[in-house]
Amino acid sequence: ENLLLHFLYRAIFGQATSRTHFLALLCVRTYEPEKNVDESASAASVIAALTTMHARPSFEDAHARLRADVEAFYRPLDQRDRQALLQIHRQFFERQLDLRFELRKPNGRLYPTLGELLRATDLSGVPLGFLASEAAFRYVQKLEREGNVLPIVGDFAGSHAMPELAKHLREKKLVVSTFYVSNVEQYLFEGHAWKAWVENVRRLTRDQESLFVRAYLDQGKAHPQQKGRHRGATVLQSMTKFDLRADRYRNFFEVATDND
Repeated sequence: ENLLLHFLYRAIFGQATSRTHFLALLCVRTYEPEKNVDESASAASVIAALTTMHARPSFEDAHARLRADVEAFYRPLDQRDRQALLQIHRQFFERQLDLRFELRKPNGRLYPTLGELLRATDLSGVPLGFLASEAAFRYVQKLEREGNVLPIVGDFAGSHAMPELAKHLREKKLVVSTFYVSNVEQYLFEGHAWKAWVENVRRLTRDQESLFVRAYLDQGKAHPQQKGRHRGATVLQSMTKFDLRADRYRNFFEVATDND
């Protein structure tokens, strides 16, 4: 379903004429060009403009036009994928920018809404999201329209997706610049998964500028780089400094603090 969500975004980027139009298509509101913000406007201004637009009377018709674009650049979807894509888009329509990540079993944590994420800034207060500026939006839109955002579904420690990606990079003579691994590695210290992950990393073409980007989530042991009352930290590691000995790391904390 994550792949289908990416295809929905690609279809929306393909149709959108502006940042405001992008959000109108995502949330299925009637786009009113006269309410567009200028190129210097903030993400907050883009969102404010969206809230003045009315919800489309026919969600199904609006969604069908986007689905047709998905099927044009990907392939005809089967009934299960069509239904999944419909349900994904309906969440944006029904919950708008109040949509948020939720755990299946609530644990008391309240995660930020989509609107809050789109307005978010870095630690110094600078907005860096893809709707934060016209230039950022057009950069991502160009990548999407040219087919340069390619979703791959697979297992970091699997025997197909990662090796095939490594093979593709070698054939194209490409080097990994940034690999966002989030906190996935903390789950790979079970069974033989870590050894398989290390072998998959070994296959990737990389150089001194290649980076791992990790999300360390404080689960009882704070990371040295955590700021203030934050519950986690984003840390960088040169991919060439990642130890390829299968028994080098004993847990995710050691990985996230090694040469960070």
